[in-house]
Amino acid sequence: MTTPPPSAPRPPAAPTAGPRPAPWVRTRLRAAPLGTLLAAALAFVAVLLAAALPRAQDRGADQALRSFLDHSGSTRTSLQVTAPAPASGQSAQALDRTLQSLLARTGNTFHVDVDSVVHGTRTTKRQPLLNPELSRPHRLPPEMSLLYVQQAQEHVKLVEGRWPGDTPRTAGGATYEPPIQVALSQQAAQTIGARVGSVLKSAPLVDGTPAVEVVGVFSVPDETDDFWVNMDCLPRACKKAVGESYLWEADAFIGAGDLDRTDLWGHNAEDFWRLPVEVGRLRADRLDATKEEIASYVAGPTAAAISFDTRRERIRTTSWLPELFEQAHDRRQAAAPLALIGPAGVGGVAFVVLCLAGALAADRRDAELRLMLARGGSRSAIVGRLLREGAVTVLPAAAAATALAVLLLPTPRLAPALLSAATVALLALLAFPVRAAVLLTPPRPAGRWRRPVAELLVLTATAAAVLEVRRRGVAPAGSDPDPLLVASPLLLALCGALLLARVQPVVTGWFARLAGRRSGLVGFLGLARAARGSGARGAGRSGPSVLPMVALLLAITTGGFGAAVLQSVESNRLGVARLTVGGDAAISAFGKAELPEGLAKAAGELPGVRTSVPLWIDHDSALVGTVQRSSQVNLIVAEPRAYAELSRVLGCGPFDPALLATPGGEAADAPVPALFSSGLARLGGSGTF
Repeated sequence: MTTPPPSAPRPPAAPTAGPRPAPWVRTRLRAAPLGTLLAAALAFVAVLLAAALPRAQDRGADQALRSFLDHSGSTRTSLQVTAPAPASGQSAQALDRTLQSLLARTGNTFHVDVDSVVHGTRTTKRQPLLNPELSRPHRLPPEMSLLYVQQAQEHVKLVEGRWPGDTPRTAGGATYEPPIQVALSQQAAQTIGARVGSVLKSAPLVDGTPAVEVVGVFSVPDETDDFWVNMDCLPRACKKAVGESYLWEADAFIGAGDLDRTDLWGHNAEDFWRLPVEVGRLRADRLDATKEEIASYVAGPTAAAISFDTRRERIRTTSWLPELFEQAHDRRQAAAPLALIGPAGVGGVAFVVLCLAGALAADRRDAELRLMLARGGSRSAIVGRLLREGAVTVLPAAAAATALAVLLLPTPRLAPALLSAATVALLALLAFPVRAAVLLTPPRPAGRWRRPVAELLVLTATAAAVLEVRRRGVAPAGSDPDPLLVASPLLLALCGALLLARVQPVVTGWFARLAGRRSGLVGFLGLARAARGSGARGAGRSGPSVLPMVALLLAITTGGFGAAVLQSVESNRLGVARLTVGGDAAISAFGKAELPEGLAKAAGELPGVRTSVPLWIDHDSALVGTVQRSSQVNLIVAEPRAYAELSRVLGCGPFDPALLATPGGEAADAPVPALFSSGLARLGGSGTF
């Protein structure tokens, strides 16, 4: 019998791979799709508002600046450059070279509208025209100055003759001084009695003073065009008062060929360049830098460089822009605190809502988080998982919201919007993990002094803010926005919320005790749970019940405060406008001109007009015999009954019109009854003045 050989040992079985753990973020997001979508929507809306707010403020500030400058007029928003004409003779090419040098120093913080530039040469003094056939009111001859403006032909329409060109100065080989060729406007030519072919002579001031020949007549399609600013006597003749009389002033265009003879007409000639600044490209955030550059252009390093480049030592630049920028800065500074109250309120509400969302999410997943901690998970690892979970939800929504805000509100500045959006996105991302970290922190001995101290600090800050608002107002004149004053509505709302949080448990507990005396259990149990939730739970580590109250009060307080401020501004502005104008609207005559007869009656019969009062106002009267010996006053002459009705309608206070009635039969030099203002009455006292 044979024994079988022993079998070879079997190799050990390969270990089987265990189940791979499911990805945490994907599994968790799939487990609660509705919560994920709501979290993404909340982050999207919050970041969209945060990114849009700075861009909307930039657009509003730029629009306010440009509107203010547009209403100031093109004259005040231009750079006016002047220089004496060269004694050796001027040329159009020299004017163009100087213009290029002037434009080369712009384009950094401000730009010049090249298409609206006006430059040329003008005589500095008008000369009388001695032709006897010209119009001479009160026997005073008309006067004329000559201008060369390179852009003139683009703004006029030639109706007769031709445009002035090069004047030939030789005839038969001999040199002579022919008349300067000029073009007059049609209305000016008709006013002074000139026509095409007229040779107008002036009194000789220097040897060889030339006459002028009218070779063309033009019409002006649009006299309101900015081109005609400071050239009032070109589109039409102007009336110049001389004592009780007047004379006509009519300016004329000359051609480039006679530029070298402009100094023969009126002693001197002056080159000028008007450079309109593009108001539509100015930015409020760069206003200080623009102001400095304009100031350098007017009198500074830029002005010195221009003088050196153009070889014109007496070139001068003037502009109203520095003063306008200062006024715009003051207006913006005055409105800044009021403009910040709304965004501060929206930011406070958004902060509370995001904190509330994080607190509710942490309370909902409290059991899950504590189970993970009990099974060996560390607090940092759990918070890291929550951060990754939130990043997948919040960051794409935040990026989309920021891109949408940038697309919908185009502005040059991008950094404020990105910074604001990143701050809100970070808050939305950290609200839930931070709350979870607080929940998972081991309990500490309760400190009863923490909440009262915090509430006392809030109450102190609120009291300081209210006192400062009552003392200085929300927007103190000439000062930068004060964060304490801007946050005063938020502090008031926060104090109200804290007060309600303190009162609510007491009131709810009182109602719970009343409900306990009745037979039903639903009301008692609901009130008892509400009392515990708003008190112990709301004041403790896990209760978010106070946050909705804070958010609601913040929104209501900010909205009410803003509405009250707007209503106050509107009413005060209307009152000041009425007192300044004298009513809702005023029609006045310029200078010593008189209004047509019956105008006041016709204006009073217009639809919606309650009363119309004709007035005669003298702003230069002086009241002699007051405490200050002499006081300048505004003297108003009006029909007493109509003026009393106007004063009542405007809210200035009624008065008895019989007090202003002059008794008949008195001497011509008898004192006239007058109505004094309260301030003037304090200076004048009683008596006759």
